[in-house]
Amino acid sequence: MRPTGSRRAVGAAVAAAPQSARGGRFLGVVLPAFRLERCGYRAEDPAVVVDEVRNAVRVVACTPGAEALGVRVGMSATEARALVAGLVVEPLDREGESEDQASLVQALRVFTDRVAVAGPAEVIFEVSGITAIFDGEEALLSRVRGVVESFGHLARLAMSGDPRASLALARWREGDTVVEEGGLASACLALPLSALRPSQRLLDGLAQVGIRTLGALAALSPAAVAGRYGQEGVTLHRLGRGQPLQEGWEEPRWDDPLAYEVTLPEPTEMLTALLFVLQGVIGQLVEALEAREQRAVRLTLHLALDGEDPLSLPVRVGRPTRQQAELMEAVRRTLEGLRIAAPVVGLGLVLAQAAEGTGRQPGLLERVERAEELPALMARLEDALGEAALFRARIRERWRPETSWVAERWGPDAPLFSVRERERADPVAIQGGEWADLPRPRPALLLPKPQALAVDAAGPRPRRLSLEEGWVQVREALGPERLEGEWWTESPFARDYWEVELGGRWAWIFSEGDRWYLHGWFD
Repeated sequence: MRPTGSRRAVGAAVAAAPQSARGGRFLGVVLPAFRLERCGYRAEDPAVVVDEVRNAVRVVACTPGAEALGVRVGMSATEARALVAGLVVEPLDREGESEDQASLVQALRVFTDRVAVAGPAEVIFEVSGITAIFDGEEALLSRVRGVVESFGHLARLAMSGDPRASLALARWREGDTVVEEGGLASACLALPLSALRPSQRLLDGLAQVGIRTLGALAALSPAAVAGRYGQEGVTLHRLGRGQPLQEGWEEPRWDDPLAYEVTLPEPTEMLTALLFVLQGVIGQLVEALEAREQRAVRLTLHLALDGEDPLSLPVRVGRPTRQQAELMEAVRRTLEGLRIAAPVVGLGLVLAQAAEGTGRQPGLLERVERAEELPALMARLEDALGEAALFRARIRERWRPETSWVAERWGPDAPLFSVRERERADPVAIQGGEWADLPRPRPALLLPKPQALAVDAAGPRPRRLSLEEGWVQVREALGPERLEGEWWTESPFARDYWEVELGGRWAWIFSEGDRWYLHGWFD
């Protein structure tokens, strides 16, 4: 088994444009009949490539000639033969395809070393700033086409400011396409969403409301898309509006992606059987990582289910690693407790994110016997709860308590201090300030929004509070502490805060004008 550039590895290789390539140019090259052409068949020949999928021999590629006669990818070989008399059937040759594709990619590196393999018949180039060397973009496309045709393949080419759009346009349109800067939205107006290969769930959800093109999606409001279709929908919506790049997207790998696929000898639901197969797959991944002098940060595990839609599971590790035991533990952790709708018939493992480096040197007195380090724990929680569920609070220079902090992404690569703080001379003093005792205590539980509260007060001092259980006597009241500010805005505030004891628990309340509010609880 060897690395393959499967379609499912697109997310790891080219699904997102790098932050550094803002305003870049990307050339997508799609070879629609690659799998048949490499076997010597012409576009008009009725021929298909088949492989075992879901316990049946199915069509995985077909010539345009066979497609014109009704053959479709995914149908069984028996159905295809019944449709076309004299249909030529070729078994899938993964190893030969991988070698042929590697030779083609190597030949294409004469134009640029920033080449990403998006699948067995798709390649994406970043060509920002180099087109002038080849007398313009049209001339570059012609040169690339010449190299591809010298290998005996027909190609569809498209150039734009976004790698996904370039590939999608090349899949959809015949001939060459060059999208001028600023013309991305109009060029993609009629682009079918299926050409962008989103998740089946998103594709089905949009089809249910009659949205099948990128232009139709772009016509929706951003808030409606974000609320109903999540980050994947927002990403496509931005692309449809001509905004190809987005903050926080990961840098794609510009070399052959590490992706492994295994067809199981028989369907299984047993965890031990899956882990046995994955042990060998991860062993090969570790060897490849050692050869590249890299470490894994994040993997994607694919499970092909018998008669059901496949599952894609994120697998994170606490620290970048290429230790087989650590990667196996992360995969085992992901699979434990997973409920599947059908037996597993195949596995796929993709290196979604890697890091350079020589590894971590433990401290001399480090307690290596502890069960789980913090980074590994956080990675496990991210896999279980989602990336948005973990955050850390950053203090902001605000007097209003509910706006005095902001939630920020948690992660080992997240900045510890703000830009303004980094400009100061002594980071140790900054950290010490974070730990310093405050002049007045603040509650561990601060309500997101102050809650209106009925209070019986003697002058400014509260005597009783009306809570869910009824009126509660205030045994001790410390205060008031005046917090006020933002007088220059439309919503200034002036509050008198009190710490009040209510029979063993302390609440943080305040009065503003003639009204009282509950704002938090002390632990």
